[in-house]
Amino acid sequence: MKSCLLALTALALLGSAVCTNARDVPDAKIVVACSKTSPPQIGDIDHAIRVSDYWAPTDVRRHMLALARDACASRPAAVLAFVPPQGSESLAGPVSSK
Repeated sequence: MKSCLLALTALALLGSAVCTNARDVPDAKIVVACSKTSPPQIGDIDHAIRVSDYWAPTDVRRHMLALARDACASRPAAVLAFVPPQGSESLAGPVSSK
């Protein structure tokens, strides 16, 4: 039982270290790919944020959706990258798109 607890603790620490390293990447961004058949949906934005390991409030997600829809309307094959404010794990501030 004690060795099982030790193994689980080691696994949790390893997972934590991997997540911390992912957040420290200076070029981290939220990526949304346009679809040729349909405009981006809020679920696409939610998924992209979840995968990127960032957090954003609902109003910022809606703003990202509006930016993505505008960009995808003119470039249906584009891949959009949203860049969070520098040094932030949250998109609570202004977001820029590339």
